Amino acid sequence: MATPLLHDPVTALRRLRTGGVVALPTEAVFGLHCLPDDATAVARLRRLKKRPPNQGLILVADALSSVTPWVRMRDLPRARIEARRLRPVTWLLPASADCPEWIHGGLPEVAVRITHMPLLRAFCTACGGALISTSANRRGWPPARDAHRVLAQFGDRLDGILDAPTGGAATVSELRRLDGRVLR
Repeated sequence: MATPLLHDPVTALRRLRTGGVVALPTEAVFGLHCLPDDATAVARLRRLKKRPPNQGLILVADALSSVTPWVRMRDLPRARIEARRLRPVTWLLPASADCPEWIHGGLPEVAVRITHMPLLRAFCTACGGALISTSANRRGWPPARDAHRVLAQFGDRLDGILDAPTGGAATVSELRRLDGRVLR
């Protein structure tokens, strides 16, 4: 199956909703995305990335309330987590008892980024509020900053690559703990 570079977001959305793994632009680089409750799609995404099961994945969401199935929400500093910043921030939040291991990787926390990028936010909203997201690059390769670089690394193994610009951030997101400590 040849993976066309998609120019139509509706086609990319349809492929996500039917269990596909699709590359979408994020704030700084392209990411591989799938539905968080689709264990088969998540397993395929992990194989494509060569990402071991003991490493968690990021949930990118349109709002903090969208990740309630996977995050223990009690006592979270919601305003701080949802605040718009110059640089995107991924937060390590306590995983709920219902969060599947294929998301948290056996860790007590799950990585969550609330996106303010209009295109990615619209995809999250159209898919129930959240998507699995991980940088679109093979292990050891630099993250892809455009659709053609995603195609060069993954070829026809993806269900689609939306050819659209990233959000223009210079670097990938910060990784922070709830106490504000920056890990990356």
